[in-house]
Amino acid sequence: MERKTGILLLERDGGTARLYLRKGRVIRADTDPPARLAGVAAVYETLTWPRGSFDFLVGDVGGIDEIQESTTYLLMEGTRR
Repeated sequence: MERKTGILLLERDGGTARLYLRKGRVIRADTDPPARLAGVAAVYETLTWPRGSFDFLVGDVGGIDEIQESTTYLLMEGTRR
């Protein structure tokens, strides 16, 4: 797996999300209107988007790990939901 650090910017009609990654692990996430979500709820919401575009902005991401789960766990749990 890649161990990238930066911000994964996801865009779709009517919304934007940011997933903050440190060494390949999602440590924080948020979405913009219409649904303002944060944390794991924001990650799971983006997994339901049927289409959109993305960009990865490489750079240091500060702050604490608010998610406290591995990226693999988030993907598996999002699929289960």
